[in-house]
Amino acid sequence: SVPFLQIEPDSRAAGMGNTGVAIADNASAVFWNPAGLAYQKGNQVSITHSEWLPQFNADLFYDYLVGKYHMKDIGTFGGHITYLNLGEQLRTTEDGLEQGRFNSYELAAGVSYGLQLNKNWSLGTGFRFIYSSLAEGSVGEQNINPGSSIGVDLATMYKSDSFSFIGNDANISAGLNVSNIGPGVHYTDNAQKDPLPTMFRIGWSFNTELDDNGIHKLTIANDISKVMARLDSEGKPQGVVNSLFSSWDSFTRST
Repeated sequence: SVPFLQIEPDSRAAGMGNTGVAIADNASAVFWNPAGLAYQKGNQVSITHSEWLPQFNADLFYDYLVGKYHMKDIGTFGGHITYLNLGEQLRTTEDGLEQGRFNSYELAAGVSYGLQLNKNWSLGTGFRFIYSSLAEGSVGEQNINPGSSIGVDLATMYKSDSFSFIGNDANISAGLNVSNIGPGVHYTDNAQKDPLPTMFRIGWSFNTELDDNGIHKLTIANDISKVMARLDSEGKPQGVVNSLFSSWDSFTRST
């Protein structure tokens, strides 16, 4: 459920093949790795607006507002609002009779926090409320309701000390983030829940200056990411801890 939580919010990381967990050096660290907030100072606000599938002229769009705020000796806080407008839908009966129209949308809002343990290590976490209004009315004898849930992120980042590389300063970073840990979403009265898209990300980056002034720099980064299957081979829900191991099994159903 709620796959909109997987949409990358910033063009730089998207242009790098969705690589950001070991970089996370701006406000979008809220999405990629909240532990990256810990190394950031100052305040920042960023907004993304994207027309979704514009070739179909379906009035779909994606908005992402994110900001960060640093507090001395406490850490750096982040907040975000994610909104996906899914446009207007036509409601019909099983026989195809029109029953009016309704709008569909999904929304998430949350806060994040990054704390620097020392000059090399940091920890981060995030919390978000998720609301999904896909349809209304009823199907058979089941009422359709908006779905809601909460998601939690757990993250860490490592930054090495600077070292010399071909006569220039360089460093290596590594990060890990498990995002959207939380209960599933259900839309009908039977309480059948669809799992959240819990995402496991791990990655590294190599950064070096290309001149003595530090104006020109080179970054090489790589991420490995996997949606953690929250259903076992029989289609039954399973816990986050179990999914961290069983999701790599080809026989496990991935959501």
